[in-house]
Amino acid sequence: MKGVTFVPFPKPHINRAKSERWIKACKREHFRIDSITKHTYICSLRFIGGNGSTDEYPDPVDATASPAQVSNLYRKLVLGLSRLIFSLTITIIKCFYQSRLSHAKPMDLTCDVYE
Repeated sequence: MKGVTFVPFPKPHINRAKSERWIKACKREHFRIDSITKHTYICSLRFIGGNGSTDEYPDPVDATASPAQVSNLYRKLVLGLSRLIFSLTITIIKCFYQSRLSHAKPMDLTCDVYE
């Protein structure tokens, strides 16, 4: 399949809690912590966005999640990113204008009103 990659499972000796969360999400009856080897991978489509683990969603989606549940999680991700971008933009604009105004003298600031 195009665009599909395989993400290595987190190693229990490095991050046991994360390994356990991923095992739980897989919903495989006989898959346990000692089943993880250097050859254990999970499909990137099991993650929100379909590109593997991210800072926002580091764990795979539950294997029994419906398409509607996955879609809802993805919408939340996009909305969160949109809010973050908006907030960063406002902060950059404020910093820019504050730095410009900090060099201005009161007599330099004028407001022209045209009627």
